[in-house]
Amino acid sequence: APGGRFRLHHRIGIPFAIVAIAATASTAYVALRVTERELQSRMEAQALNAAGLVARSDFALNLAILTSVKAIAGADVITFAADGGLLASTLGAQDSGRIVAQIRAAIAPAAGDGEPAVVFIDCGGRCYAAYGAVHAQPDVTVAVVARTDALAEAGAAVTQTILVAALAGLAGMVLVSQFVARRVTAPLDALVAFTHD
Repeated sequence: APGGRFRLHHRIGIPFAIVAIAATASTAYVALRVTERELQSRMEAQALNAAGLVARSDFALNLAILTSVKAIAGADVITFAADGGLLASTLGAQDSGRIVAQIRAAIAPAAGDGEPAVVFIDCGGRCYAAYGAVHAQPDVTVAVVARTDALAEAGAAVTQTILVAALAGLAGMVLVSQFVARRVTAPLDALVAFTHD
């Protein structure tokens, strides 16, 4: 009888636990992907808005304004001419020159319509650059360059939170399934014991 109780109890509990694990894992995966995409799109939108704002004004050449934009957007701002000449930057000249070259290489094949756009570049790590032509001077481009380190850190924090919640939920579901299985099998165990008697 004890062996039968063990088998019956687990026949009920194990499938429930498998379904709970699959459901929790798939939900956590979807939540992580959606959160990651949402964080990235928000950061890109913030950089695009900053680039569009600076490009629509005479602020593109004003280093004090660009420094303020950097503080607000959390991203560096670079203004450069069509030939790649650096006009203003919140970065050092060497870093700015390297980044300008990458942005020019990334946007050269595309026929831009003048509206701000985003390209991914290597700035000593993964970065994205939102760029746009300055309205008053179409041969001048302003770029807002943001590192994805903050995005990765935010993603890691969200991932940890989702995984902890998923594991806690999974543990709760397994405990409930064990409790329910024991409650369901108890009358059957009593009936088996009575039959044996």
